[in-house]
Amino acid sequence: MKKFITIFIAVVLSLVCVFAFTSCKGKKSDGWTTTGELVKDENGNIVYDNVELRFTNVVAAEDKGVLDALVAKFNRKYRDRINVISNTISEDQFETEVAKRITNNNNAPDFIMSHQEGQKQLVEFKFLQPFDEALEKSGIEINIEDYATALSAFAKYGTDELYSIPVDAQSMNVLYNKDILAECGGVLPRNRDELDKLCATAKAKGYTPISWTTEVKQFQSYLFVTALLQNGAKLYNESTYYAEWTTGKNLDSFKTAIESIRLLTGDSPVNRSKKDVLAEFLGNKCLFYFGLPWDMKSLLVSYAQQHTDNDVEKVKDKIGGTSMAKWFAMDESKPYADTIYGDSHFFAITRVVSDITKKAAICEFVKWFSQEVSVQTEWVETGHMSVCNKVTSSPEYTENFYAKNYVTQFYPDINNFVSTGQTPFFSELRTYLGQIIVTVLNSTNTLTDEQVIESNQEKFNGQVDLSGM
Repeated sequence: MKKFITIFIAVVLSLVCVFAFTSCKGKKSDGWTTTGELVKDENGNIVYDNVELRFTNVVAAEDKGVLDALVAKFNRKYRDRINVISNTISEDQFETEVAKRITNNNNAPDFIMSHQEGQKQLVEFKFLQPFDEALEKSGIEINIEDYATALSAFAKYGTDELYSIPVDAQSMNVLYNKDILAECGGVLPRNRDELDKLCATAKAKGYTPISWTTEVKQFQSYLFVTALLQNGAKLYNESTYYAEWTTGKNLDSFKTAIESIRLLTGDSPVNRSKKDVLAEFLGNKCLFYFGLPWDMKSLLVSYAQQHTDNDVEKVKDKIGGTSMAKWFAMDESKPYADTIYGDSHFFAITRVVSDITKKAAICEFVKWFSQEVSVQTEWVETGHMSVCNKVTSSPEYTENFYAKNYVTQFYPDINNFVSTGQTPFFSELRTYLGQIIVTVLNSTNTLTDEQVIESNQEKFNGQVDLSGM
């Protein structure tokens, strides 16, 4: 299979010709410029006259409908002033397709909302431009310090300029059956030892302790990486981008993380279908369920249909949410034992935008979506945790049914949430890390854990070598 980074670099090479062609037309060396002047009314407000914005995002699951509805809500608010036209590109093609569209000037987006880890190479290869000038000239206030520090740390990508604005955070979520928990002692586990004892009790009473499945790719890309990080693993060398999974203590961390999951699979098998594990949880036959954030609301609605006469509010008395912090950490005293790994959406402006009024309009949308409490309160119902401090401290948000009972329970401290960081090989990284856990948990596997880790490390590092970076 052709790897993402190879395709991406091929697109970038074609971009060199575009830069050479446009440099004589007054373009900056970093590929973007600013034209025009802002017009303001007597109250100092920017005058927008039917400004059209092309918005490309990576949201493609059940949360897409909510995003589209929020875009429509913004368009109604700014009717005849700003109109946002939204379209989606799938996660596995996003960065490459955006780069192609910008390079070819064909349906190129004015701004994007994509996963944090994918924006680094878009910055490095000059496909994005910073927010700073537009914010300064427009007077629109977006302070990166108003966002969770664990994610806002990536907003400048090693530069002195603000390239990205964080929106949210999401990982696999943990739901639990309150009646079964009560039958098993009534106390949620705060560490691995308590989890093991609770699962043993649930099994003894005839329940499946955990319903989960490797059929869901987020088991590989979210849950397994969370287990790795909770045991001190380092995913890649931040200077060289190479994997060092078989080196010293890192190998021990990898093997410990694998074992932390394997020990749970004896009573909670993972080689089942998504349909079957969901049916098991909805049928009150298991204690815990690992689900996807964007599926949360539909799952709770399904439970209400089957058990509470379609009253979703009553579901909170039957189904709760909790955190997987410390669940895979074999030493809970370590500072990384609380870590939860997942994705975070970030906004960014592409280099195709030159008109200052259009840049200001983008800032209006970004601020509205990421900081407006009512907007983020709707967005949290799709399983996406707000990372704006103003929002997360607002009663409107914290008292929302889905936020209060579920999403905020998944992430008790958002600053313990981490994403991939700044590597252009994020897609390959997830692929080969995922192959490790799928292979070692496969009953037909004859290799040792170390052999599987070493094999996938070689494949991943081969992709780094192939890129020439």
